[in-house]
Amino acid sequence: MAFPIMFYDKRFKYEDIDTVLTKVILSDNMKVVKELAKHPATKHQNICTSLDWAICLDKLEVINLLVEYDAVGEKYWSGALYTAIAEDQPDKLSRLLNVEPVISRLIECPDLSDSLLVFAIRHHKSITALIVCPFVVPTLKSLQQAIDSEQEKSIKELLACPRLDPTTQDNAALRYAICWSGSEVLRALLADTRISKSLKLDRELEFSAKLRRQALVWNERYNN
Repeated sequence: MAFPIMFYDKRFKYEDIDTVLTKVILSDNMKVVKELAKHPATKHQNICTSLDWAICLDKLEVINLLVEYDAVGEKYWSGALYTAIAEDQPDKLSRLLNVEPVISRLIECPDLSDSLLVFAIRHHKSITALIVCPFVVPTLKSLQQAIDSEQEKSIKELLACPRLDPTTQDNAALRYAICWSGSEVLRALLADTRISKSLKLDRELEFSAKLRRQALVWNERYNN
């Protein structure tokens, strides 16, 4: 079990780093924040509470200082993103998505966008804050998850995102919906002019019938 490193200062006596930083952030004392950010005892310690306060209070200067002096480990940012989604904290999520380490991570790791979106959709959480962020680039994977979950709101939000092309892989999203989803999901997809203009209706109806017959065969074999 890891115990918090105790920090000694005549102003605070013996207290763990997270408690000290939280007090200083709440008191708006930037001079002391900078001292603590540079202090070797702070580097890569568990300072989640103080960072959460800085994020919720929109204190970007504090966050940037902690990042600049390498006080925050990379793991914190990923965990904070998923926690904000799981706890339905869209304001906190929006602020996190504007922090430089998170922006860099989204650019360097394109799969992170889909991972966050799929996590939100699977847990029936709002994806609005994610879609609004220009660095979150959804792909077919996110759209298929929304189709699979039959979440019309998420489907519409994803389709409204200019960074997503729903017709990729020869209308794979529509084909998936034809096979596995209800009429409301299909209607939401066909309302998108990019999809409706790109398909050949006769071909799609023929394809739909084949897929549905195959699905029935698979279902019968599985149940027997």
